[in-house]
Amino acid sequence: MGGKNHHSEPFDASTLVKLDLYRRYVRAWIPVFLNSGIAPQRIQIFDFFAGPGRDLNGVSGSPVIALEEIKLALVKDHRNHPEIHLYLNEYMKSKYEILRQVCEEPEFKGLVRFHFENLDFAEVIERWGPEFSREFNDPVITANLLFLDQNGTKQITQPVFRKIVTADRTDFLFFIASSYINRFKMQPQNRAGTPIEDSDLVGMTTKNAHRRVCNAYKRWLPCECEYYLAPFSIAKDKGSNVYGLIFGSGHPAGIDKFLRICWEEDTLRGEANYDIDGEHLNINQPMLWESMEVPNKLQVFERDLREQVLSRQLCTNVAVYKFALLEGCRASHAKDVLEKMVKEKLLPKQRFSISYDACGFRGSVPKAILYPDGGGR
Repeated sequence: MGGKNHHSEPFDASTLVKLDLYRRYVRAWIPVFLNSGIAPQRIQIFDFFAGPGRDLNGVSGSPVIALEEIKLALVKDHRNHPEIHLYLNEYMKSKYEILRQVCEEPEFKGLVRFHFENLDFAEVIERWGPEFSREFNDPVITANLLFLDQNGTKQITQPVFRKIVTADRTDFLFFIASSYINRFKMQPQNRAGTPIEDSDLVGMTTKNAHRRVCNAYKRWLPCECEYYLAPFSIAKDKGSNVYGLIFGSGHPAGIDKFLRICWEEDTLRGEANYDIDGEHLNINQPMLWESMEVPNKLQVFERDLREQVLSRQLCTNVAVYKFALLEGCRASHAKDVLEKMVKEKLLPKQRFSISYDACGFRGSVPKAILYPDGGGR
């Protein structure tokens, strides 16, 4: 499990992208529970592959990022004062010892309650599982964020995945070397322990491998629960390798925040730090011939949303909002499509309340979309 020592040299550009996405999500996630009307007793962040805390140049790794963002959140005004627990596991003994030293630095004293382990992943997920997958009637309410920066592809098995996605108030980010699956796709043993099937490999390329891998994990989602997964693909080695993060949340608030971060990073697709579809898109310079145009992500989303609204499969603001999240798009994208349909007189004039505040709470009351015949569904 030790694998390659990724901390024997400074973080490369792709690692910095990954860590920046993690930082931005932690920054968005913590204040939710510091200011929520229903306050958890504990905020818990689990880092299962923590490393030594910093790279050779002193650049913050995931454990220090979590500590920095917790400190930043706590200095701001907040209504709740839950315990904050940071669970850090590092399998390699030398890195583990450095990590302990880093967390003892004066600036982190008294900031959180630390839990350290120096275990194999299979052992530590069993040990810490009860802390984030508490029974529904457990008197201790926790809000959990799991970061699983695995070295490779095989640690997130189906039992582990199910344990995570069925845990209440639990979001996760896990890293997977998707291009490894593509490179060795004719060797089934290299995708053992993953949900990848032969059908997923048809048309898989280095560029789209991570998107295909994320879609495969959707088959492992329990059919009885509402759940959101989204990928972000990261090019490495000048594009010859593609790795990525898969984000998961059982609540619209989680996926909404993650997608906002992704669309800030990738304004064309919200999905990668490179041209994932090979479209060479320049929205100000269309193709010379219309037949050469490749529909981009937002065009496909608009087409599909129009069809589902006009067929009345989606006929409320809440249904449209959740459809957008499942498609990896934002509420504003959905609202733009509906307003365009009004301008084209496909729908009567009306106001659309499509946002997390209007649609994302579990008790949100759906508002019917008005149709030309005056009816809803």
